[in-house]
Amino acid sequence: MLGRLRACSVLALAAWLAGSAAAATVGIDVGTEWMRVALAKPGRALDMVLNRDAGRQTAAAVAISGLERTFGTDAVALAARMPEAAFVGVGGLLGAAYDSEEAAEFRRQYPNRMQRGSDGGVAFALGDTAVSVTELVAMQLQHARDLVRESEGEAVRDAVLA
Repeated sequence: MLGRLRACSVLALAAWLAGSAAAATVGIDVGTEWMRVALAKPGRALDMVLNRDAGRQTAAAVAISGLERTFGTDAVALAARMPEAAFVGVGGLLGAAYDSEEAAEFRRQYPNRMQRGSDGGVAFALGDTAVSVTELVAMQLQHARDLVRESEGEAVRDAVLA
């Protein structure tokens, strides 16, 4: 609850600062388990952006199969069939070193094939390539942008991350 209040406060401040430009600002709260997206427009109350399941929060999960990416509950559902290709809760590994306690705990809990990234951080083997935690979180942020475009018809120009 405190995290949501903090995210809304930061978003409100950003919307107030950007108010003179009359543009919408998106707030994205990326957690380890869930992601929430809000939209602030001048003259309107803060709106939570609904996901494709009409929910206010989306599971922080990405599944990659070939060139297809799935997100949220669809990615969690695919984790049962393709556990090495579904990445759940990787946001907690953002900025973590491969040798960190966070990475060791993740390796104990999840079947993904973790490997040391070129920068010493965490990456995951996926077929004959590797995908970094940064890339997975970027995919989640792109998904958030797509949700805003689909549900609100707004192009995302500015965002506040929490």
